Amino acid sequence: MVSNEPFASVIRANVMLLRFSGVVSYKDGIIRRTNSQNVLSAIAYGCLFAYAFLYTYEFALHTVYLDTWMESFAMILSLVGGQARFTLVLLSRSRFQRLLAICEELWTTLNATERKCVRDYVKPTRSLTYYYLFGCAFTIFFYAVASLFMGQHDDSSNATTRTLPYACPVQVHRTPYYEIMYALQLSSMINVGLTCAAADTLGPVLILTVCGHFKVLNSRILSLSDRAYSKSSCPTSDSLEIMRGVSRNRVKSDLKNCVHYHQMVLEFCKEVEKLTNGIFLTQLVGSTYNVSLVGFKLAGMISSAASFFTMIRSMN
Repeated sequence: MVSNEPFASVIRANVMLLRFSGVVSYKDGIIRRTNSQNVLSAIAYGCLFAYAFLYTYEFALHTVYLDTWMESFAMILSLVGGQARFTLVLLSRSRFQRLLAICEELWTTLNATERKCVRDYVKPTRSLTYYYLFGCAFTIFFYAVASLFMGQHDDSSNATTRTLPYACPVQVHRTPYYEIMYALQLSSMINVGLTCAAADTLGPVLILTVCGHFKVLNSRILSLSDRAYSKSSCPTSDSLEIMRGVSRNRVKSDLKNCVHYHQMVLEFCKEVEKLTNGIFLTQLVGSTYNVSLVGFKLAGMISSAASFFTMIRSMN
């Protein structure tokens, strides 16, 4: 028996992230346009833009040490890249809403076994989303907690001043202004993490959904082939003619449904490609820089052959 659950229940975590970032208002399989959607997207984009600008400004004015500018630039690149990907998603919001509508339309044509097949293909994206959220939460709260135990020593007053966890255009040290700014920074950075998670996990969800539907299409075509083979192995010509006359219309109908289903999946693939090309390109640039940075740092650590073998031994 086929349940009435929408496709949104399969990608529940990703839909919640997209709703929180204001990309789409999506509930019970129905796409809606609301004012709250625009407000949430404006807040998400504002937080990303503010931190990207602040870290870029801080990098341009205060980074004077060669051994730290690359790490600072990696932070800027991650924020600017997240803002670029979220901008692409916002600009393609209408296309993404069409993709969700196609997903729901394809989902209604599947039986229980086929839905399980698509669900099994999409299931790894749930683990990927949770892993991404865990990484963001760990990084955000690590900086937030570390700032409570790290401060700047003021020689004039012989006291330690408190520092905020993230870049801030003004210095705030007194109570209660420090606590208010601390809470604002923490909440805004959580918003940035959730927004980046929504944009970065969008591509894998759509691509694995396509893979699941192609698997369903493959099973349908194999089912038609097996049915034709079983009919051709009938013992007598009379029974073969009877079976052909009875099921010919059904075979034509099933084949027509397969062709229509295939056309919808191909249309879905084209829309996914248009949506994710820019997203994957910005991810490639950021990942390439981070890998290069790690390699550069490792090369700087290897000052001699002895240290090289020591590092290799420790890795083993």
